[in-house]
Amino acid sequence: MAPAGTRPASREEADAHIAAIRAKSLQHSTDVDDPVISSLQNALLILSQQKCPEPIQILRELIYNADDNNHSPKPCSISFHLEERSDEQHILHVEYNEDGFSLEDVTALCALGKPRNGTRVPRKRKARNGEKGGTGFKSVFHVANIVEIHSGHFHFKFDCSTTLGALVPINLEPMRTNQEGAYTRISLYLDSKTIYDTFLTELNSFDNKTLLLLNFDRLTIQTESRHTLHSTTFGLKGPPGRVISITEQDFLTGKLDTSRYIFFDEIIEVIDTRFGFGFRKIHLVAAFPWLENRPLATPQSTYTFLPMGSFGWKFIIHGNFLLNPHDGRFENGNKWNSTIISHIRELVVQSIQTLADTGVHRYWYRWLGGDFEHGEVWNTIHDNILTGLKD
Repeated sequence: MAPAGTRPASREEADAHIAAIRAKSLQHSTDVDDPVISSLQNALLILSQQKCPEPIQILRELIYNADDNNHSPKPCSISFHLEERSDEQHILHVEYNEDGFSLEDVTALCALGKPRNGTRVPRKRKARNGEKGGTGFKSVFHVANIVEIHSGHFHFKFDCSTTLGALVPINLEPMRTNQEGAYTRISLYLDSKTIYDTFLTELNSFDNKTLLLLNFDRLTIQTESRHTLHSTTFGLKGPPGRVISITEQDFLTGKLDTSRYIFFDEIIEVIDTRFGFGFRKIHLVAAFPWLENRPLATPQSTYTFLPMGSFGWKFIIHGNFLLNPHDGRFENGNKWNSTIISHIRELVVQSIQTLADTGVHRYWYRWLGGDFEHGEVWNTIHDNILTGLKD
């Protein structure tokens, strides 16, 4: 498990920690010529001037931070609620049940750059390294000037209209509905109706297969035109690999849909030179759609927690790929992605070989083939998989 960190025993301890961060960060704020304050302001200015991430990139960051927590309550759940208020405020609420932020977590959220890091053992899969805070979380300030956080005994906000607002927290009163302890709620007060509409589009088309890749068992999405609950269950019988079912319940129409996948995964270690952390554990997934005891041979997406796109595969691939921070595209040619790709090829080949040696051997070929005119990288992976199966 990851080091759980030190969680405050009371609201008073949590408030004192926020106050200490504020005092340390703002001790020279009255000196306009102070080099520390000037450097931090310049760093925040550079971040704000970078190209605004797409909404799916910001959702990916929020999910990644949420999934990296310690989840004692079962079942683990996460929800996205997009709210448009009568006073023209537009808010994205992200809620999930966890053990609550630690003192170290809050310190990391108030930092610029280096995230808090650790290794944990998720319930759905093997261990991977996770991170909270740092520059990645700061992407939310491209779309929101105010971010409120309620987690366990912590109740605070970041307000970009104040000095070093994206780094210096401000204590808040608890929400009336807040559940002390195993609960976190992050609210982004979006800058405009236009930004609200872009998140509305993303959430209305949200891909529930993301649940295959997360610790969460339940996902709720609520917008002005969608209210759905997505949940996963694990089959005890079936082909080799784990059979995972995803059920979608639509509260607006009463419709209930279930999809099934044969699930294989692997943990690899990749050298990470970005933050100087040495080796990091990476979670890889190959999942094969399964319908009435036969392959469901339809195009599937490739994922880094959220979909990157459909590149011709008829099965799901997931890896912690490095994506371009500006446009969210796959970064070709770096050692990190090259290592992941080589291991994905091995995982897929081993998975298909396992399926071919069992009762589904008459049908496994249906997962192969497809339209691979999506770039040299994906064409090469496909060719390497076929070569591996021939070998």
